[in-house]
Amino acid sequence: MGKSGPTGLSRWLANQPRRYAVRMPEQSDQRRFRVNERPLSLDWESHGDALTHYLWDELSRGDPKRGTGPKPQTEEFVSSLEFQETDEGTVIYFATREIGDLIDLAAPHLEALIRALDRLIEEQPLHDWWAVIGPSANQLNGLQYLAEEATYGGMRFRQSRAPFTEVRESFPPHLGGWTTYEYFPVVVEGCSHGFDWGAAAEAGVSELNTLCALLSLHLDTYWRIRHTPRARSSEVDPSHLPRQMVGVNLAGMGSGQGSKQEFLFPTWVTSALDVVAADDVVTRALWSHYEGLALEEEHPSYAVIAYVGCVEALGVKSVPVERCGSCVQVTSSGKRFRQALKPVRSSKQRDWLARTYEHRSRTAHEGHLFGDEMMRGGFPYPRRFARVQAGLHFRYQTVSDLRKASHDLLLHHLTQHSEG
Repeated sequence: MGKSGPTGLSRWLANQPRRYAVRMPEQSDQRRFRVNERPLSLDWESHGDALTHYLWDELSRGDPKRGTGPKPQTEEFVSSLEFQETDEGTVIYFATREIGDLIDLAAPHLEALIRALDRLIEEQPLHDWWAVIGPSANQLNGLQYLAEEATYGGMRFRQSRAPFTEVRESFPPHLGGWTTYEYFPVVVEGCSHGFDWGAAAEAGVSELNTLCALLSLHLDTYWRIRHTPRARSSEVDPSHLPRQMVGVNLAGMGSGQGSKQEFLFPTWVTSALDVVAADDVVTRALWSHYEGLALEEEHPSYAVIAYVGCVEALGVKSVPVERCGSCVQVTSSGKRFRQALKPVRSSKQRDWLARTYEHRSRTAHEGHLFGDEMMRGGFPYPRRFARVQAGLHFRYQTVSDLRKASHDLLLHHLTQHSEG
């Protein structure tokens, strides 16, 4: 782009989208001035890398010394754009140590800024990827098998025809042994927007984890990404997946995981994805429940915190959060917990579940463990006359009951949205 004089630049700026509100300095002898009249609404965590990439690319045009790509960390510039975060948004300044007319000095930076902002909105190309999801080895519930191909959230899910065999430490642990287990991988093909592959891969991981959380809710089993998204140029054939872990000889080893258990994606997944995209409260509850499933096998006491968090998150829909006027601490948490469960549990059941709130509080605030964590690595030998061990009772009754309540309440809110 050629050099723009004051009149030409002012006319050029006047034709730019008003959302940027870019302006010129009020006087030519300023060495630093604010560029945007209104703070810019920009999520730096999501779009900061893309904006700086585009901005550097635009500033580099016509200047072969700078080239393209990331900004060199050691190069010093006499002119710069400065971004400052405020409560209202991002404020942008132009600053220079160069001698000359400020309007002429600022013009290339402002033009590059507007082009970069335009590209941030318009240039987020689609990248095709594939990945694999499957159940966690800690929570296998038979050989779960996707009975029919499905497409949700722009992603295609197809079942592999043969199980994949992995190994884990034996139970109880033994240096001379291992345990094999099998699961049927599900191949996922999708596409995500991103200014480069890395940004698209991150978006794909986020979208795929949301589907895993919903599938885990449906199957009451922790499903997760088993093979991270990879770029693809053609359709992936599920039959070409490996059958076992590389470098491990499993010949003659049986898994003993049981018979194949077929499943389908639930009919409410599509509407649930819309709910998750629009409702932050339900989204937080979903992720809290999902983390509970991930924690339960090894860390049952901390899984309780996650399940209670799911219920409490949804509780704000019926009982708003109240805070103490003097200490600003949240109050009426127990009331909100019981009230939240009202659509899915009777009064007697809510009374029983309310006792778990004390477990949650003592673990969160005092580090108290109620499960069998301190016996990890041992074997629960039966005793003829001994009472049921408290840790096992906590795991198989308290945590189980709370997980089911969290599950039912979350499903209630997701299907309630879909029905409404």
